[in-house]
Amino acid sequence: MKPELSIKWARHIVKCTPENLKICKGKCCTDAYPMGCGRYYPDEVAKLPKSIKDLLVEDEHGYFYVQKDKNAPCPLIQICIDTPQYKPSQCKLWPFAFNPQGRVVMYRGVFNCPMYVKNKDIKPGDKTAFENCKGDLIDLFGEEWYDYWNEKVKE
Repeated sequence: MKPELSIKWARHIVKCTPENLKICKGKCCTDAYPMGCGRYYPDEVAKLPKSIKDLLVEDEHGYFYVQKDKNAPCPLIQICIDTPQYKPSQCKLWPFAFNPQGRVVMYRGVFNCPMYVKNKDIKPGDKTAFENCKGDLIDLFGEEWYDYWNEKVKE
């Protein structure tokens, strides 16, 4: 079953764009997951190059993460920028996240990112969060899911 999407959040214009990720280096998303980042599902791990697999640790639920120091940036940020085909599902979903009911909503930390306040190189967004994540959302949930919710977002 595919998740529901919060239309309200999907319509938000955010600065969290692929272009700005190159500048901010994932400050918000790495702050959101202080001890581990980049959750991969087991079926994703099989498709990864050895260099990424070697960074991963498995948790008690069978998910794979990159272990990191609390205040250090995620070691996958450059991989996500340079080779987006190896982005973990958790990162493909960003700046969205699942709420406790399983609905796709905007992650609360996106609006408080200190990089947006302090960094004048970060440009205002001109697309909705949903538009910015199009390719990744299609990869995660399928084109039919994206097209369905895209019509609702545009209403």
